[in-house]
Amino acid sequence: MWWKKSIALFSALLLVLALSGCDGDSGTATVRVQGRVTDNQGYGGAQEASKQAAPAPQAAVEGAVVTAARVQGNGSLQPLDGQVQTDASGNFTLDVAAQTGDVLMLRAEKDNFRSAVLVTVNVAGGGTVRAMPMTAESKAEAEVYVAVREQDDNAREDAEDATPAQVSVYVTADLAAQLQAGGITAAQVAAAMQQAARAEAAFVNRTGASLEALAQARQRQQAAWLNLQQALYAAGSAQAEAEAMTAFEQAFVEAYAEAGISAEARAKLLQTARLAVTHLAASGNATARFALRKQAEILSALATSAAIEAAFEAEGATQARMDSLRQARMQWLASLRAAASTSAIEQARAQYSSVVEAALAASLGISTEALANVKASLQTAVNALQMALSIAGSATAVAEASVAFYSSAEGTINSSLQGNARAGLAATVLTLLSVN
Repeated sequence: MWWKKSIALFSALLLVLALSGCDGDSGTATVRVQGRVTDNQGYGGAQEASKQAAPAPQAAVEGAVVTAARVQGNGSLQPLDGQVQTDASGNFTLDVAAQTGDVLMLRAEKDNFRSAVLVTVNVAGGGTVRAMPMTAESKAEAEVYVAVREQDDNAREDAEDATPAQVSVYVTADLAAQLQAGGITAAQVAAAMQQAARAEAAFVNRTGASLEALAQARQRQQAAWLNLQQALYAAGSAQAEAEAMTAFEQAFVEAYAEAGISAEARAKLLQTARLAVTHLAASGNATARFALRKQAEILSALATSAAIEAAFEAEGATQARMDSLRQARMQWLASLRAAASTSAIEQARAQYSSVVEAALAASLGISTEALANVKASLQTAVNALQMALSIAGSATAVAEASVAFYSSAEGTINSSLQGNARAGLAATVLTLLSVN
């Protein structure tokens, strides 16, 4: 009933407001913010870094003036008293008046150099907050989040708004480079982030899942982002940065399950967000759009592979089969991170699917040819999804298209394999593999 949904949504909004809204109970106190200013492009120099590979650490910026401002609900910046210069290592310590829950933008300026970073205050009654090092990537994240808040029509963060954690997980060093070069604007990236967040909320609403659970997931993602701040501040090498980024991505995806959203629902949620980013983010040049899509593909792959492994494990798959699936997942993610084109992304998915489908055929006790016939029966549902996506003009329309596809595809597979004890496994796996 409408009133039940309204109550659930209201509860969800209260939880999300706790993520980065003002916490009036904590009060304003002097908070010490420590950080470092660099001219790096991003974090982590190794190819296996969770975000696109960034150069090895470059020179710190000495003598930059660092100031802070509170990001208001409407995206305006409220300057805070105090400024400090960076030392020879680019380090700084800045005391500001803030309270727990505040999202601050720290800015550094020296001659023509400009950088920034977001930091969430998570200490009550004063204390020390450590920010991730300023890079071109952190500057892009800060600018995009401010644009997100500027685009909000009610000046408060709710279940349909991108959080700092969501911005951070999607904005890569490659995307930051495009922002620097003018290939895309912060407002355009913010719009894409909003589409992803709204698609998730719409998907949850249309599947009857708990909006409160979604809000809890976003709280956990914020906590993971706070951990990322600490880890990157402490990182002493590109490898440590890459490991911190990988851990953040994984924690971001797992946050849904920790909030009570099943592995399968989590996969569908992130697939829907990927579809929204891919089909609705039409702004910016092709390179920038590809950078956005690539990161959405990585997050979706993390969730999809986890759901597929969970489905096989629930059916009592052997250790050898589980090992094979995990190896395929690692190869899929490695190929996605290395992908430089849409065709490379599609090829990586196809290679992963071939391994999974072979395992599925064996589990069902049917030939690969028979499984191919089952897959072919999905073509009508796939075509309907692609048609719906081609005319979708909103995140809600994307969510409706994905929900309709999942229902149709699962029904078709169960019908095709009627009588097979593991038809449910096939329905889960083939449906998740069919969303391109």
